[in-house]
Amino acid sequence: MHEGTAPTPALPRAYAGEGELANQPECASMVRCVRYKFAGVVLLTAALVGCAGTPTTRPTTEPSATSAPVMSVVPENLTPAAVSMKGADGPKILQLDVYQMWVPAGTLSNNEAFWKRIEEHAVDVATYDLLFKNGIRVGSAPRTEWPTLKAMIDQNPATVQHTAYLASDTRVVELETGVTKETQNIFYYDASNTLQGRTHDKAQNLMALTFRPVPRQVGDVRVTLCPVVRSTKRRFEVSGGGEEREISYVFPERLYDLNLRADVPADGFLVIAPSTEGRWPMSVGNAFFTKDGPTERLEQIIVLVPSVIQLKSMR
Repeated sequence: MHEGTAPTPALPRAYAGEGELANQPECASMVRCVRYKFAGVVLLTAALVGCAGTPTTRPTTEPSATSAPVMSVVPENLTPAAVSMKGADGPKILQLDVYQMWVPAGTLSNNEAFWKRIEEHAVDVATYDLLFKNGIRVGSAPRTEWPTLKAMIDQNPATVQHTAYLASDTRVVELETGVTKETQNIFYYDASNTLQGRTHDKAQNLMALTFRPVPRQVGDVRVTLCPVVRSTKRRFEVSGGGEEREISYVFPERLYDLNLRADVPADGFLVIAPSTEGRWPMSVGNAFFTKDGPTERLEQIIVLVPSVIQLKSMR
């Protein structure tokens, strides 16, 4: 994958099926892409379904869902909330589009006009307060709000990375933040409001993301995000002959107290960004959502967009 400077993507309205999509010029190519993109999944479905009259067997493993390549120019229209192929009667696949945008520091973390258009009750009050004072801000919005929010982001240059993940049930992925440090000190408030501190050497900061369908809410997705610091630990051992050797190993530390859980509606999207508290150098928001750019500090905004794809069974 690669990164490039690109216009901020425009979120589409939800479409009911291929008939409507085919009548939209900007979506016609997208429908063909969906067919090709999920061809492997359709073939897997065909193998499971078999001949007519043969009962469908639930796969024992998750479908082979590959992430989409990062494009230097993000398309103006993302995957619609619901896409149904012609004559679709096969399984429904959940797609989560992840947009990671890097903009100049303060572009959104200090922009209250932006956050006034975001519903910040996507998480419970206690979780929101805990995340905010640790430097993380989260909220959701309907797709109809995206043009206005996009216009605010477009006032500054943005580097955009897009990845699409597929799943029929629960899936766990890692979001790389691009933040690596030789050494770093991170302080955070835990669930009991106690300040904790850690020092990490040769650290890589990333986010563990889990997503799955919301029960009885077709198209909605339940996401959980957890900050993870993957650092290199060293220890010295002395052999029986008196020889000393150094052993290095990678140790991932998950900040479970800062778990973010939220349900994202099918016609909406979730935004995660640094809060104003993220300006403190040793905060979690600063460590995971900011980095040094070539000429200025940058902050990251993560946008999660759910979609549902219904495939056609081959009999």
